[in-house]
Amino acid sequence: MSTKKPLSIPLSLSIERFYCKEVLKGILHSIVFHRTVSATVPQENVISSLDIVSVKLSDPMIDQHIEEKVVEILSQVDLSATKQMQVAVHFYEKKHKKSWFSTVTSKEDDSRWEEWIITIHLSRATTEKEQIMAKANLIQSLQTLLMTISLESGVKRDHIPPILNSEPFPFDITLHNGNESSWGRLLTNFIPNSN
Repeated sequence: MSTKKPLSIPLSLSIERFYCKEVLKGILHSIVFHRTVSATVPQENVISSLDIVSVKLSDPMIDQHIEEKVVEILSQVDLSATKQMQVAVHFYEKKHKKSWFSTVTSKEDDSRWEEWIITIHLSRATTEKEQIMAKANLIQSLQTLLMTISLESGVKRDHIPPILNSEPFPFDITLHNGNESSWGRLLTNFIPNSN
């Protein structure tokens, strides 16, 4: 893995828990669409529960990948108890490095060049009035966030690696936990507290 730190673009949104899956998919589709530089056909992405239309790639494999990742992330998070979560989208390029002693074998290096960190503040509306207000606020803030994604991806381009083929850049979507690795959290849980 490359030691160069990727450009980090933070985003933040408050979401009523009921809309979490659909909104997260919409945000991820928008980010991936705006970071694809190949000739592709855009497709409408309708967030039906909020009557918002955004853009996504017309690519069934990317559709399936985003769907699977959202399901995986939401299965790791207890939406009834969690108040905040962070989801990261990492873009990287695969570099082939030849080993020093052999020209036959080569090693692939995933070099991250950009990450989008989406902080999601989860809320729960308990009354009908709160639900109406939460939906209205979410519609407004989601539209602003989608515009921010479009603007950020248009302005910040100097760090994007050269395009070598018509394939989209590889990307991954993960539940982000800051600087602490999952191994670090696991080990911390097994170390007795000295207090």
